[in-house]
Amino acid sequence: LMVSDFVDNRVLRFKPPTAGGDFQNGQNADAVFGQPDYFTTVAGNQLNQLNSPRFIAEDAVGRLYIPDFGNNRISIISSSASAGNNANADTITTSNDANTPLHAPHAVFIDPDDNSWWVAQAGETRLTHYPDYGLVIPQLGPYIVEAVDTEASTWSVAMDPRGSLLVAEAFLNGNGRISSYYPYKPVVNGASALY
Repeated sequence: LMVSDFVDNRVLRFKPPTAGGDFQNGQNADAVFGQPDYFTTVAGNQLNQLNSPRFIAEDAVGRLYIPDFGNNRISIISSSASAGNNANADTITTSNDANTPLHAPHAVFIDPDDNSWWVAQAGETRLTHYPDYGLVIPQLGPYIVEAVDTEASTWSVAMDPRGSLLVAEAFLNGNGRISSYYPYKPVVNGASALY
């Protein structure tokens, strides 16, 4: 179980006390990412630091994707189940496209069909879509498959059982909506929501 703690600039990992056992009320975390220990709460921008991590996701092979909101990046820890305290991110993604930089990434969603991943950006009216991390040459960094322009700041992204991409959008006036894009593959840049 991974828990994002944006106030203390960290992600905590919890493991059941016994194999196949249940979590216990008041159980201590097994590991901390983003801080050197369980008591430090300072934001930072090094490979082993975070600044207000938000809605995290884990892919089918155990890579942890951390939207590092305050650093405008996604920190990826490849072996999150076994990584030790204060592990360095294996990859930092900020975007390799000057036209679609990451700005205040708020949530990551992993597509269970192809292991590609979507990033909702609270600082932009945009979603960015990346291919399966395992298929990308790490030295080049992930490339953007597509960017979907929305009408408001994107806060979260998910998929419904029929394959529609669901996007939570927040408007400046405090109102928001859930937009549905179906079929989401392929999505044309600037596509309109169905409802």
